[in-house]
Formats: sequence, structure tokens, C-alpha cells
Amino acid sequence: MQADWTRPNEEISGFLERHGRYGIPFNIVFGIVFGRGAPSGIALPEVLMPTLALDAVDTASTRNIVAD
Repeated sequence: MQADWTRPNEEISGFLERHGRYGIPFNIVFGIVFGRGAPSGIALPEVLMPTLALDAVDTASTRNIVAD
């Protein structure tokens, strides 16, 4: 999902607020398979590092992408 916040938008503002963020960039990883994963999302820091992003995707999925 990608949101364009170049114009004020209450939906985007509400989403950010629900996740404790009030600005962009904001990256979050969602995933749920058979009741596992990250249905509420894993918020990533503003400064992304490959290991953090891969760990979040790994947690949100049922497949271990780091080991594969």
C-alpha cells in the first residue's frame, strides 16, 4: 500500500496516528497466514536498514526468508 500525503488527508492522518506516527516516511509490514504473522503490523524506523526490513518480513510471513 502506498499513500500520497501531498494533500491533507484524514484517512492517512488517522492511520499514522493509530500507529503512533505523525509524519512520513512511515513504513509498516503486515502479514497474516493461518493466524500467524503480523496482522497489526510491524512499524519500521524512519532510517531503514536491510536487516530490520528483512526481519519484519520474516516475522510477518510463515516462510523464513533470511535462512532461505
